[in-house]
Amino acid sequence: MINLFEYIDEKASDLLWSLNDSNIKNKSVVVFDNGWLNENIISPFSFYSSAYSNTNGKPLFFNDVPVPRFWGIRGNDQLAEIYNDDAIMGKIFYHEGRVVERVEWWHNSGETKFIDYYNKFGHLFAKTYFHGNKPTQKSYFSPSNKEIIIHNLQTDQILLNTDRSPQLFSSVTDFVCFFIKNNLEIKDYERIIYNSLSIPLFVINQLGKDVKAALIWDEPMPQGIPGNMMNILTNYDSNTRRIFFQRQSDIRELQKNTHIRRKNIVSYLGKLYAYHSVLPKKTVKDSAVIVTNSDSIWHLQELVEALPNIQFKIMALTEMSQKLMHFEMYHNVNLVPAATVNDILNSVNKSDYLLDINDGTEVLNVLKQGFLSHTLIFAAKSVAHNLNYVSENNIFSDNHYQMMIDKISQTADNSLAFDEALAKQENLFGIQGNQELYYKHLQNF
Repeated sequence: MINLFEYIDEKASDLLWSLNDSNIKNKSVVVFDNGWLNENIISPFSFYSSAYSNTNGKPLFFNDVPVPRFWGIRGNDQLAEIYNDDAIMGKIFYHEGRVVERVEWWHNSGETKFIDYYNKFGHLFAKTYFHGNKPTQKSYFSPSNKEIIIHNLQTDQILLNTDRSPQLFSSVTDFVCFFIKNNLEIKDYERIIYNSLSIPLFVINQLGKDVKAALIWDEPMPQGIPGNMMNILTNYDSNTRRIFFQRQSDIRELQKNTHIRRKNIVSYLGKLYAYHSVLPKKTVKDSAVIVTNSDSIWHLQELVEALPNIQFKIMALTEMSQKLMHFEMYHNVNLVPAATVNDILNSVNKSDYLLDINDGTEVLNVLKQGFLSHTLIFAAKSVAHNLNYVSENNIFSDNHYQMMIDKISQTADNSLAFDEALAKQENLFGIQGNQELYYKHLQNF
């Protein structure tokens, strides 16, 4: 059995953790490689280009990106920019910390010229070319900088240049099927777990009727049942034998649909979470943390003044503006500019509350970190960053800041109310799963 993913994004990573935690240790194939795959995950693109064969090296630090002579790089903890005098000629995006995942290079007009991708050993392994500010081609290189794979992003065709004669594939689906059939044994891929209704589903359908597959679905369905899922649910010949929903509200909606013939293949399989700590045992809750890269924080003054018994720790990876430094005058505010990553994560882990009320981008994926630390999360709707970790009861619109104040007050002195609010947060999508159910349902389908 194998796992088949389109990308190793957060949902795929969470599912992989759940499978491993349930002692389901399959080989994993991911279609598109970001250059940072673990050793137990393989992509056809990096396999044929040997992207990970040269392990000499380390992640590329942002100020080591090669730039033309007399150009410079200026960076912070969020990203870095490439300058020619005062003109911005590119942006550097980090994988984590300040190590480089990709570099966007721009024309003088500001349009994207190409994107360089660096892997976890600091090697350039892929490049996307643009025309008219639209991506047209992505090439993958060997460690010796030989162009091994050319992916035409307009036609989806792939040209594979190996030691043999070049091979042309009409689509990514054909390319992935070729890789699986030529590099895995049939017994390895006769059963497949997947989580996407695009390329992984197309690959499974093309591999033939001997393949049995299980879809684990963890996406909202605001527009109703996706078309490709409906095809599975109405087609008795589909080789997707089971669909496991990880959001109870979605499966309830699906069960109401009278046109579905294969309702018997649908089940609910609760999520598993890699919690960082045990449940908090403090009777009185008195600490709240805000992690920000902006000095625009939703109704901060009102919150601080209305909750004098709550110690607010406001943290940033960068220095803070005078606007924020002004809050040092409050006895219940602790400002921590230029905080380290470890300091921030430790504070999130130890705090009773995490307030997602800062403008700008989310810092260090703190909402997930707070969720996994049993930290109760409150969010302002206008600036909320990731609602996958916040109970809908704890999301407040702009003119309802007093309701957030009241909710914090109610839970701070009442451990039962706090525990009930935390339970709603941690069962946001339904009752959590367990290892036994995962093993039972996914070892045999």
